[in-house]
Amino acid sequence: MRHALAPDRKYSSAGAPPQPKRRASAPPAAVFSNQSALEAIQRKSDCAYGGECADCKKETESFYGDLDEGIEKQTPGKEEKPADKPKDEKKPEKPKETKAPSCTDICDRAYQDDTLNSGGGGVVCDGATKCACVFDVPPLTRGQCPDFDKVVLNHEQKHVTENNSECDPKGGLHRAKVKDESKLVDAECRHRKASIKELDEAIPKQKGDCKTGMKSVRDLLKTWVDANC
Repeated sequence: MRHALAPDRKYSSAGAPPQPKRRASAPPAAVFSNQSALEAIQRKSDCAYGGECADCKKETESFYGDLDEGIEKQTPGKEEKPADKPKDEKKPEKPKETKAPSCTDICDRAYQDDTLNSGGGGVVCDGATKCACVFDVPPLTRGQCPDFDKVVLNHEQKHVTENNSECDPKGGLHRAKVKDESKLVDAECRHRKASIKELDEAIPKQKGDCKTGMKSVRDLLKTWVDANC
């Protein structure tokens, strides 16, 4: 029953009581979490088709696609090769000291050279090294009669000690050069006279070819001395 004093209230759309305004809500922040995954799982469990409907499948695919995009993709890094170990640097070798050739070696080589082994003996150089050498004195040969070789060696050694010959330091195997040829004849006179004396002492002790050969050489020396001294 209506109240007498309460007339029927009819409200037009214009006179409708004001509705409370809805507060504008900020869009949800894009935060990566597993909440959407839980909601999707719940909806699938409530699905009449056991989560096999098209909407569930689409939602699941969308979810996993978003998940993949949210994960930072790891790219396989290049394996760093271990640094090469420094090679052991070889210490520079000290230059080997070159010893001057011996007179035995120099004279042996000179004896094999026909341009050097003339005259029965001589002063031979290898660079700056000067040596007194014994060669063949016809009719005798080097090494045939040791006592004769001693006489020849003494003769040539006197030429070395008198220092009237010089070597070319840059030259190879060569005959020593006479410094002052004007002194050569006087020097030969002294040395050949000394050689004749040594032969006179050695010949009586010799036999065979050495005795006859040494006597023949002694006579040649005497002839030269008589002619030049």
